[in-house]
Amino acid sequence: FIEERFCDKTEFSNPTEQGNYAENILDDIIEAGIPFDDKIKIEDTSEHGGSGDRIITSGSGCRVMVEVKNKTPVKKTDIDEFERHYTKDFKEDKVDFALFLSYRTYQIPQKCRAIIPSYYENGKVVYFGLDNTLDKEQKKLKIINCLEEIFNIYDKNKSQNKVKKEIEENKTNIYNNYLRELRDNLSYTEKHIKEYVTNTESLEKRRISIVR
Repeated sequence: FIEERFCDKTEFSNPTEQGNYAENILDDIIEAGIPFDDKIKIEDTSEHGGSGDRIITSGSGCRVMVEVKNKTPVKKTDIDEFERHYTKDFKEDKVDFALFLSYRTYQIPQKCRAIIPSYYENGKVVYFGLDNTLDKEQKKLKIINCLEEIFNIYDKNKSQNKVKKEIEENKTNIYNNYLRELRDNLSYTEKHIKEYVTNTESLEKRRISIVR
């Protein structure tokens, strides 16, 4: 049991088993619970024809599409497929972030050496690879830390957007109050103009009468 827990499996009977191995580790991480979020959820989207392999949703509502690759080397075609998936998901507003998780290598072709999470597309697309010299538990910890970082960024952006919205609402309220004051002043001025015109007409009639 201890060997199974810590040692990574490296030989597989077919590519499907190889892919499922890393995806199941992701399931295990979420199902075991993570210390910073007790309401986190995971959805298997591997059979949906898009949306990567999993969508992980934090308690605060951050939706992360995860594409897992358990192979070395990672190929350009893997990246192209990932890009097609997240482009579709962003367009359909299914997710807030897209994570390419390379389980056996941090060498991401035509992108980066993703030893730490690397952010693209205005910070919404993340590439992260694991050093294959790490054991299974060390890799799990790295994945947990990566998810925590993404969720923290989401929460920070959400908080900043809330502040910006409040500032804009305050600006709108000030503007509306100023317009209301102008309308009141305009109404007051127009009323007095009418009174002035009426008085002027009355005085003119009186002048004419006096002259006569």
